[in-house]
Amino acid sequence: MSDESAFQITVSRTTKHDLRTPLNQIIGYGELLEEELAEISQPGMIEDVRKMKEAAYVLLRAIDALFDRERLVGEAPDATATPPPADFESLPGLHAGPAAKRAPHEAATFLVVDDNEKNRDLLARRLKQLGYDVLLATDGPDALEVLGEATIDIVLLDIIMPGMSGLEVLAKIRAKHSWVQLPVIMATAKDHAADIIEALRLGANDYVTKPLNFPVLLARAETHLSIKRLSQIKERFTQTPGGPNVTRTGIAESMVGKTRM
Repeated sequence: MSDESAFQITVSRTTKHDLRTPLNQIIGYGELLEEELAEISQPGMIEDVRKMKEAAYVLLRAIDALFDRERLVGEAPDATATPPPADFESLPGLHAGPAAKRAPHEAATFLVVDDNEKNRDLLARRLKQLGYDVLLATDGPDALEVLGEATIDIVLLDIIMPGMSGLEVLAKIRAKHSWVQLPVIMATAKDHAADIIEALRLGANDYVTKPLNFPVLLARAETHLSIKRLSQIKERFTQTPGGPNVTRTGIAESMVGKTRM
C-alpha cells in the first residue's frame, strides 16, 4: 500500500469517527433523558425522545453506508458499522427505561478515559446513577497519573485519543497490572478490526463499540469485576494462616455466633 493510500484510509476513518461522535452523544443523552422522563411519567415526551434517537440512528447508518462505498480496494469490510435493523423498535438497549437502573453488586470505582468531554460526562452520569464511583481522565498521561494516585477497580478506555493512544495506555497499564488485577474495557467508534485485535493482544479484557449499548457495557463490566472479586477472595483464602480448613472453621463459627444472637 502506498503512503498516499494509507493517508487516505486514515483520513477516511478519522472523518467517519468525527461525524459519528456527536450522533453517538445524541443517542446516549437521549437514553439518559428517556430514563429520567420514565421516572416522572411523561410518555408523550418519551416518544419525542425516541423519534430523536431514531433520526440519529438513521443518520449513523447513512454515514456508515457512505464510507463503505468510498472504502478503498483491499481494505477489510467494516465489521462494526451500525447495522440497518429491520425494526427500529428492536434495537438493543433502545428503551432501557428505569428498569436499567439498579444497584451494583458491590461498590467499585471506574476510571473513564476519553478525550471528549461529552463522552466522559455521559458515562459518568450513567454509572453514578447506579451507585458506582467514577474518576475521569482526559488523555493517556492523565489516566496513568490517576492510576498512580487512586485505587481503581476497572478502566473504560477509548482507543482514539490525541497524543498517547488508548493502545499505548493499555500497554503501560499491563506492564504493572494483570488483566485480573485491573480489568480494562476498550471503547471505540473506530471500525478497524486490527485495533480491536491489537487491544486484545495487549491484554484488554473486553471491548465495546460506539454508540455504546449501556446495558451491554454494564453487564460486561460487572462480569470482569466479579472475576476480580473472586480472585481477591481466593487470594485471601489461600493466604490465611493455618490454611483453608481454618478459614472454613472460622466462617462456620462466625455464622453460628450470628445465629445465636
